[in-house]
Parts: sequence; structure tokens; C-alpha cells
Amino acid sequence: MNKKFISVLIFFTLIILISLIVPKPSMAVSNYTNSNTQYTQSYKSYDINIKVNENNTYDITETFVVHYNFLYENGITRTIALNNSVQLPNGKKYTNSAEVTNISANTSLSQERDGGDLILKIGKSKDFLFDDDRTYILKYTYNVGSDPLKDNDLFYFFFFNFMDETKLNINKISFTITMPKEFDSSNLTFLSGVQELSNGGNLKYTVNRNTINGTYEFDSQQLATLSVALTLPEKYFTVDEKSYSPYYLIIAISLGFVFIVFILWLIFGRDKTVVDTVEFYPPGGYNSAEAAFLYYGRVDIKAVVSLLFYLAYKGYLKIDEIKGSFPFYNNFKITKLKEYDGNNEEEKIFFDGLFSSKDVVTYKELHSTFYYTVRKILKGFNNRRNKKKLYYKKALTARKIIMPMIIILTILSIVKIFIDGNISPYISLTAIVFLLFGIIFPINILMYKNTRFTKTVISIWILTVGLVPFIVGICPIVFSKPIYAITFIIVFISILALLVFRKLILKRTPESIDALGKIKGFRKFLKTAEKEQLDALVEKDPEYFYNILPYTYALGISNKWVKRFEGLGMEQAMDERWLR
Repeated sequence: MNKKFISVLIFFTLIILISLIVPKPSMAVSNYTNSNTQYTQSYKSYDINIKVNENNTYDITETFVVHYNFLYENGITRTIALNNSVQLPNGKKYTNSAEVTNISANTSLSQERDGGDLILKIGKSKDFLFDDDRTYILKYTYNVGSDPLKDNDLFYFFFFNFMDETKLNINKISFTITMPKEFDSSNLTFLSGVQELSNGGNLKYTVNRNTINGTYEFDSQQLATLSVALTLPEKYFTVDEKSYSPYYLIIAISLGFVFIVFILWLIFGRDKTVVDTVEFYPPGGYNSAEAAFLYYGRVDIKAVVSLLFYLAYKGYLKIDEIKGSFPFYNNFKITKLKEYDGNNEEEKIFFDGLFSSKDVVTYKELHSTFYYTVRKILKGFNNRRNKKKLYYKKALTARKIIMPMIIILTILSIVKIFIDGNISPYISLTAIVFLLFGIIFPINILMYKNTRFTKTVISIWILTVGLVPFIVGICPIVFSKPIYAITFIIVFISILALLVFRKLILKRTPESIDALGKIKGFRKFLKTAEKEQLDALVEKDPEYFYNILPYTYALGISNKWVKRFEGLGMEQAMDERWLR
């Protein structure tokens, strides 16, 4: 697995875990709270004026008087719920996602989002007050979105929860609701939770044409909530629905990206048909790492390590087991038999890296230093200059634009959905990181990995770091509305299509096609050869096994292939040849 990618994954995972563990700044939970509990202050009165517009938006003015007793003025915090679960008079429930705009106050005002809530801080520490009052006025426009009823229109408003407010002596409110047109007052219902309130008890109200005036006094024997619902004739409101144009634009961009990359693939990416030739020996002129590079289009650590067996076969070194040690693979020594006299740059780097200080080295000595040699060879093999030997330059250039497209689509879709869903930017950023580094980037790597171990590790990563957080944290938001779900599904399918094209768009040069055909034919033979065929080849060429071994290791079929030599006496011969 690419160690740089592992490092990046670990880095972002730590960031996510730290951000989830470290608590966010403390925010008020109730609607009206003392923002600093060391001060004693109480609400003297609270009044809310709701002007309902014909487009089913509400212009709201909240006025509340706070009494300070021998204290500094400290301001208040107002929490407005944006995601509501609405209990209708008929017992049915629905959820709405509201928007709050045109926010203003008669004093200093700051705001931030916390999940599905809008947090408003009104006022700040000012003068020292002795038995005095402060009046705060808050104004805003509240848009509840779509009407949930099919045959009627609905006015619904949830005032707030009184549970915490009683600690501040908020036990009574006055309200005025002005409708845009007259209505049937018999359809007017006030609720505390799901319990309908009657006029004349704790709740008192009057209706004068299109205006409702009233008061509500909280009683500890009742539920600490208050809401109002009014069923209206169909088309009472001329609702200005939220525009879906941004979502249509994101979908269009997704499909447009796929179409563009498809055209690029048609022009620059389609390979000619690779003809597999029958090969019993490695293609001439290529060592085991080069064969892996031609086959996979890149070299991994396993392919580089195969050069150890390749150089041993060429007679430059020998591998000895350290007797009496366990396990063997962590206890061996490599002895230089002669100086490297070839002209292959990677082979020389590998050889010189092994014997940089002396002619006999052990696993323990190589364990902490030889990685730098391996990394140097990997960098040399997988650089852009070498890739140009395999692929057309225009194909490589076309491929470079795909990953930025994927990142753009991920950010666009998540940010738009989460903003409209009234989700905080903090959670949006976390969702983007999870999607990119938990699912999308690992899927991209999985498409290029050939070893079972690496595929298993990447798959576990996708499941634990990607899918689990996605299902638990992102799905409830993405699938809360049809337009969110449709947009995200189309975007995600488009991203998968782009990842596929990113792999397919690499068009090989004619020389690379010819070499690939020989290597594929050779690899196919190694995977399918019967013992009788191998027996004949070994009898004809006793060195055949040792010649082939580095290539089977580099091409990812060593285990299956070595088993085919069982019964041919190769195990003892291997011990004598390699482990001297």
C-alpha cells in the first residue's frame, strides 16, 4: 500500500477523532438563557409578534424585558429550531426544514449554527445595573418551507420549550399572530405537546378578524411546550417554494463531467486490443520489477523486493539462513558474490543499497535503512517520465483532471445539502473528509491494488472509516428529502464512473502494447501451467525455476506457482540454491 496515502489517512483520521472528542464551545440549549450563569437575571416579560405573509413566511418580532439585580448586564442567548418535528392536530407528524433570514436586534448581535439550531447572542456585558431592566428586541423572517397538507394549507408555529426557562422565571408569554386574510377560528388549535389546550385556562386568547391575541402561563402540571396550528383552505397561501435549481445544476455538472471524461476516453483513452502471446520465459530485456511496471503500470514494494531474487539468480549475491534462528524470514544474511557490472539503473541502486557499507548484511541491519533504497526505486519507476514510456502524453494529461472533478462534486453536493438542511459547517467539513478519505480515495486505490492483503486492508478501511460513519451520520441528512437523495445518488454514481474512466483512460503506446501482450501471455502460462509442462521445462533447463521465481513474485502469483513444483524435488533444490 502507498505509504504516503497511509500517512494522509492516519493524519485525517486523527483530525476527525480529535474534533469529535474535543468538545465544541458551550452553547445554550434553551431558547432564552442566561449566557453566563454566574449572573442572576430574570425575565420580567416576553412578547412575540408573528406577522404571517401570503407566501407562508413569518415576520417575527420578539420583545423581552430582563431584570438585573445588582449585576452587570450580560445579554441573552436565543436558540431557534430550524429542523422541527411537527405534531398536527389530526395526530400525524411531519418534519420541516426552516430558514431564518433578515435577522436584526436593537443591540449587538452574533450568530452561529449548531446542528439543527440557530444560536443568536443578543447584547453583551455593559453597565453595572442595580435593580434595573433591559429591553431586548429581536426581529427575523421565518420560512417553514413546503406545506405538508394535500387538500388544505397549514399555519404552524412552535413557540419554544419552557422547561429551562422556568429557572429564569419565564412562566408567561403574550403573543399576537396576524394572518394575511380572514380564517375560520374553529380550525385554530393550541397544543402543549400533543395535548390540545382549551381557551380560558392557562391559555387565554381572542380572535378579531385576522388577528389572534393571547397569553399563556406555564403550569408545572402541564407539558412545558406551546405550539399553534391552524388549518386553512387550499391556496390560502401562495407558497414560494425553495428553488431546486442549484440541485439541478449540481446534477448537470455531475453528468457533464462524466460526458466530458467519456469523450476524452474515446479520443485519448481507448487501447488497442492486447494480443496475449504464448510465453514460457520472461520477456527478454526486462527484469522482474520492469515486468511488473509494464503489466500494472506502476511498481509496488513487492515488485522492488523481487529484485533480490533476480540478482541472486544473476549470481551477484546469495541468501543464507542464520542457523538456529526463528522465524527464518526475519533472520537471514545476504552476501555479495561480485560487484554489479550491469547497466540497469534500478538494479544498481538496489545492489548498492544492500551493500552500502559492507559485503555481508543481515535482516536486522537492513530493516531500518533499506527502506530508503526501496523508496528511491519506487520513485524512479513511478515518475511521470517513466509513465510516458507506457502511455500517451495526452492520455496522462486527460487523466489528471478527473480527481479534481471528483473533489469538486463531493464538496458541491455535501455543502449544498448540508446548508439547506441547516447543518453546521463543522459537520459538513467532517462529512466531506469522511467521504473523500473514507470511501472515494480508498476505492480509487483498491482499483489498482493486486495483492489480497492490500485489498483486504483497504476494504476494512472503507467499511469502518467510510461506510459506517456515512450510514450513521450522513445518510439521515442526505435522505431526509427526495431532492437531497436524488442529487447525492447521481453525484456518487458519477464519481464512481469517473473513477472507472480514470483507470481506463490510460492509452498505451504501441511498444507498451507489444510488451504487455508478452507479459500477459507469460503470466497466463505461469497461472495455468501443469506439473508435466514444468517438469519438461526444468529437465530442459535446470535453472528454469530460479529464472522464473522473481517474476512470479513481482506479478503476484508466487504462492500458486511454487505449489506446482511440489513433487518435482524443487523444495530441496531451492534450499540448496538460495539458502546456502
